Amino acid sequence: MALAVLLMAPSGCSKPNRTPSVDTSAAQRRLEDPKADIGVRMEAVRSLVGVASAEGTVIRVLQNPREPLQLRIVALRTLAPIPTVAVRQLGYSDNAVSAVASMIDDRDPILRLEAIRGLGHVAWSGQDAAVAPLRRAFKLGDDAAWEAAFALGRLGRRGKDAIPDFRAAVFGPKTPPEVWNVLVQMGPSAVPLLVEAVESGPPRRAPAIAALGSLRFGAKAALPSLRALAGTDRSALEAAREIGRTLEELAAGLKDPSVGVRRRTLSEIALAVQALDEDAGEIVPALRAALADADPYVRGEVPAILAGIGEPAALALPDMVGLLHHDAEVRVRCKAALAIGPLAFALRGRRPDLIAAARSALQNALDDPDAKVRECAEQSLLWVSS
Repeated sequence: MALAVLLMAPSGCSKPNRTPSVDTSAAQRRLEDPKADIGVRMEAVRSLVGVASAEGTVIRVLQNPREPLQLRIVALRTLAPIPTVAVRQLGYSDNAVSAVASMIDDRDPILRLEAIRGLGHVAWSGQDAAVAPLRRAFKLGDDAAWEAAFALGRLGRRGKDAIPDFRAAVFGPKTPPEVWNVLVQMGPSAVPLLVEAVESGPPRRAPAIAALGSLRFGAKAALPSLRALAGTDRSALEAAREIGRTLEELAAGLKDPSVGVRRRTLSEIALAVQALDEDAGEIVPALRAALADADPYVRGEVPAILAGIGEPAALALPDMVGLLHHDAEVRVRCKAALAIGPLAFALRGRRPDLIAAARSALQNALDDPDAKVRECAEQSLLWVSS
């Protein structure tokens, strides 16, 4: 299935169009023809993103050292494209992830670095398999180590097993700001390393404190170290206050009479749920109540947070469906539609009743009077297509 078709049909369409926009068999023949123009072959491989039946053909091109380097790079990017809702829905086989990983050992340094970057972009289904080769990449020199660090950041918490390799290869006094953000994306598992940096003193202390502050709830293990510095370091004091806040305090903020306070609280909750894992379910009742907030901005932002919580937010799915069907604001209905699919996807294999209800609601929304809502519903359906 071509990526362009998966991403979006014309906004006026009332039903999703999932017919491939290219003849995939013809594209494979053009790709495998060594006498064809290189431009024709590159266009052919680009058209095969997400086409499961063509995966073997693309892998053969990628792993053939006699093929032109630029064609092999495009083949690699076809197997590990920058993630989109469509790619996440489709996923890729273990063979595709293994093929990309194997290029880490290729003789060409450009292809090696492309492979490392690609492992940070594999679809959800292949992310666990991407961690081991990325750990190896830390031992392939400075350029490879930096690329591996950024790729692990894109994998988020799934990259936590690589933290020791990260520490040995790129973590030091001259660690750039972007790499500190990688540790934030890895979540609470990175807290011990950040605490080590805090306790080591300048110059690592300040960026480590900032990273811990960004982790909020996930950094509670750092509170003793931060509080020990609070008397002399204002940033440590402020980070300790943020990390020490409770879910009850955040839930209360959603009931504040000030719209500004409720909006700021939502931003804080969005950060908090990224660090809470299973505990995030404790904030779900307050978020469900916020779906009825008088402020359309609040109503519109809540669905994405609930979708990010995943299975613990399952009971909120009917509320989000109600928002999609009945809210007067187009933006709110769009936001609800976009969140329903990912939340239902998180329940796969456990709540077929809710998944079916989500699919039905999104299909009904394809008849919404507003084209933007129809477009959002069509995109979200990709998460729950049969």
